[in-house]
Amino acid sequence: MTCSSFSKTAAPGYRIGWLLPGKYEEQAKRTKRAQSCSTPLLQQWTLNEYIQSGDYDRHLNVLRKKLIYNCERMRALIAESFPKEVCISKPQGGSVLWIRCQSHVNTSDFFQEALELGVSFAPGIIFSPSAKYANFMRISFGVQWNTQVENAVKALGKLVFEYTYKQLQ
Repeated sequence: MTCSSFSKTAAPGYRIGWLLPGKYEEQAKRTKRAQSCSTPLLQQWTLNEYIQSGDYDRHLNVLRKKLIYNCERMRALIAESFPKEVCISKPQGGSVLWIRCQSHVNTSDFFQEALELGVSFAPGIIFSPSAKYANFMRISFGVQWNTQVENAVKALGKLVFEYTYKQLQ
């Protein structure tokens, strides 16, 4: 069974997904009927026209190039602005980077401080039911690149520097 959605690529507000249920088709239909009594037909028709026209494929090609560019740009800026000890993921898809700080750095400790500076990231610990990844953070590069994004990454780098070396003193 394979499923996905168009939320990240075409129509975030539509909340439309798709499913290739294979041998589970009947069970999938029953589950769908039980979970929601209606599906937004107008949005489905609109999205179908968009896909059939070929515009969606063209959009995906442009989006992929933009994401690759943003990813490399973000990785370079992190390498320049964060302590040299951090490790930066090199994703093969998606729109987020994982940053691993030194083991004594708990990214949750400066999350609120980052928000007050207008910088948003996701502390790694929220992705683990067993409180692992406290020294990781997830940063999105799926944004419109501008000076504000650059300044936010630099500000986050300063926080990581502060928390990396403050705890070693």
